[in-house]
Amino acid sequence: MLPVVKGYQVTICRTNIYIALLLFIPLFLENFSGLFYWLFTFINICWLVIGLSGFKQKEVLKWGGNKLFISSLVYLLSVFILYLVFIP
Repeated sequence: MLPVVKGYQVTICRTNIYIALLLFIPLFLENFSGLFYWLFTFINICWLVIGLSGFKQKEVLKWGGNKLFISSLVYLLSVFILYLVFIP
């Protein structure tokens, strides 16, 4: 609903804010190895780069509908696998 009401630029900006806030999640997790924190942060940064690429896209619907959605699924799957592999 946000793209219809506020526009695509506001949607891209808010999406990137929420993705950037995910960078702080490893600070609240305890009892995991250092490799887990590095991999988790790397995955977050990769997703943020994909999110920031939305500002350069000419076809915003293609970016948001396809690229960002698929990258969010990859993010969720990889974080879930990280939790399973590095569970204390």
